[in-house]
Amino acid sequence: MRVRHGRHVVDSILEHSVELVGHLPRIAERVEAFRTTPIRRGEEQDFAQQALALRYGEDWQRLSPVDPDSILEAQRVEDAEGTIWSVFSRVQENLLKGGLRVDLEGGGGHGPEPSAALARTCGSTAVFGT
Repeated sequence: MRVRHGRHVVDSILEHSVELVGHLPRIAERVEAFRTTPIRRGEEQDFAQQALALRYGEDWQRLSPVDPDSILEAQRVEDAEGTIWSVFSRVQENLLKGGLRVDLEGGGGHGPEPSAALARTCGSTAVFGT
């Protein structure tokens, strides 16, 4: 949804808000399905690799400072479940917030460094298939 800033911005925001509310039941159904759908370890790995390819490009194996296993690591107990929702949550948090311990080449031998947070996003919905 896009809202032009102008005289009728409040009307436009209200109109879009009502439209969004109409989608909430379908969104809630999808969230519940994601929270209850199990995912196999191989599928987790595939998802993590695709996320790294979206973030770092097709040459992610060379360019990424993190590997698929590290972005699949749960930071909280509740995210350790093997569901689509928890895997998405772990990967998203680990890629966006950063803070994962990584060994950077040429780091001067100072040991692992924390990975950087994603400073900006491009707004791509490629991960959603839309």
